[in-house]
Amino acid sequence: MSDQNNTTITDDLSITTKLVFTCCYITIFFIGLLGNILVCIVIIKDLRRSVTNIFLFNLSCADILNIILVIPSTTIIDLWIGYWPFDIIMCKSLPFLQCLTIVVTSFTYVIISTDRFFVVFYPMRARLTLKKSKGILCGIWAISAALGFPLLIVSKVEHSPPKCQEAWSTKASTVYSMILLTTQYFVPLFFILSTYSAIAARVWLQQAPGERDENRDRRLAKSKRKMVKMMIAVSLAYAISQLPRHITWLYLFYSQGFQWANLIWNIVVLLQISSTCYNPIIYCWMNHSYRHRFIYYLCVLTKMNAFRQLNPPKFRTNTNTEFSSGMLTQYVKQNPNIDKSRYLTAGILKSKPAYPSEGMELDDKLISYPTNPSAIVHFKAISDHKL
Repeated sequence: MSDQNNTTITDDLSITTKLVFTCCYITIFFIGLLGNILVCIVIIKDLRRSVTNIFLFNLSCADILNIILVIPSTTIIDLWIGYWPFDIIMCKSLPFLQCLTIVVTSFTYVIISTDRFFVVFYPMRARLTLKKSKGILCGIWAISAALGFPLLIVSKVEHSPPKCQEAWSTKASTVYSMILLTTQYFVPLFFILSTYSAIAARVWLQQAPGERDENRDRRLAKSKRKMVKMMIAVSLAYAISQLPRHITWLYLFYSQGFQWANLIWNIVVLLQISSTCYNPIIYCWMNHSYRHRFIYYLCVLTKMNAFRQLNPPKFRTNTNTEFSSGMLTQYVKQNPNIDKSRYLTAGILKSKPAYPSEGMELDDKLISYPTNPSAIVHFKAISDHKL
């Protein structure tokens, strides 16, 4: 989308204001970069390879790329030097990559909300496989690249002073910008709000299937609600942080500028890029299991040996057998002919996990393990072999 270069700015920023913005960008850079790297580490090392976790991993990768591309260029070029110091290759690639990461993020939120919708409304329907989810992500990146491709063509360096501008007609620029704004923000926002509204209504009102069991129903409802709350918080944080920039851009695009336009524009751009550090904060705040892992790997990265004894949590049963979710799933896969009526889900056992995943994983794919004595002995044997 056309940026500040195609709008009319009528005022300059003071040195003090620039320093404040720079400090904010530096803070966002380190929090966002460290937080999203930790998200990737946690998902790769500890969490199951579930569809939801694959999508969350993709979000973190897009945010990392966005942080690296946007913050340095915004801080150095827009705030301080005021001209384009790089060559034509950077002029073409930087806007394209910025557009790419923003569109990928929006589309990923749509896919996550759609997947959650089908999980809640059609629980017996076949879920997305990891292979299909990876194919969807490849499609998202391809479509996003296609939407940003025109920027590779029209971005040029204009001299006196050097600036990276989009060199095309006003009509073409308007049409492209409106298409990009609609597909990148307003259409995804509509889908996200619609799906999560329906999900929230269903989760808060629906009773668990089968015979009524107050303890089971309460635990399942709590797990589902935590999952829904977390994903709604993540999506709303993104939508709200993006909205002021789009409104300001539309006003500047169709107006002749106004007093304090540069200050307001820099504020909304700062708010937009701050969305890259919200997800790790929300995960830590709303998910106990992730918070424990986050602290552990943060201590590992910073070499705080006093806290490295905080190992990532494992599930425990009343037989004092430790096993990971991967062991549980593998046991069920290796025994396809077992009587599944003898199995319970981890979310409804009276002996709860040491650190339940609070809906982030149990809601995604039920983890089962045996309840009769012979099956427990068999399962303990394979868990002792660390399968």
